[in-house]
Amino acid sequence: MNKSAGLIINGVLLLAVGILYYLHFSSEKQGGTDTVVSRRVLDTSTAGNAFRIAYFDIDSITNNYQYCVDVKNQLDIVREETEKKIAAKQNEFDIAYGRLQEKASASKLTEAEMNREKDILSEKQQAVADERDKGTAGFEQKRKLYEVQIKNNIVEYLRQYNTPQRFAFILADEPGIFYYRDSLYNITAEVLEGLNKQYRKK
Repeated sequence: MNKSAGLIINGVLLLAVGILYYLHFSSEKQGGTDTVVSRRVLDTSTAGNAFRIAYFDIDSITNNYQYCVDVKNQLDIVREETEKKIAAKQNEFDIAYGRLQEKASASKLTEAEMNREKDILSEKQQAVADERDKGTAGFEQKRKLYEVQIKNNIVEYLRQYNTPQRFAFILADEPGIFYYRDSLYNITAEVLEGLNKQYRKK
């Protein structure tokens, strides 16, 4: 082997070593970057409160939040008053219907009088239906207004409760929605206590 060929071989070997050296440390650097990135992603998912979710039991709130209890009592009063008004109209119709039957069976009415009595009876029957529709609509309107107010009260309190931001989301846990939940993030007791305290102040 001449001197020139030896120099060429040495040059090739030196180049190969250089390439291997570069690939080795480039791979380590790349692996290190991946490690840093994955750690950063993990830290992001747990750092601060970016993805923390709390929940409260909606049944416990509606059953024990004093405003909800007062609303239920008020709606019960409205329902009873509505039913009384409907019953009064129904009673007027029943009396008029009974009298008409008596007169008809005794043949004390002419055809014209019978038609007039039937018209009066029809008006009373319509009055029962109108009272029922009016009462139902009025009750539903009050119920929906109360529902909106209750929701607004809860939202208003949760804004205060979550300041500074502790959770990204606070959900109402209703039966059948969640299949699993960590009780560590159940804030029902705190929300209920805060809502009742806020209601007493108002």
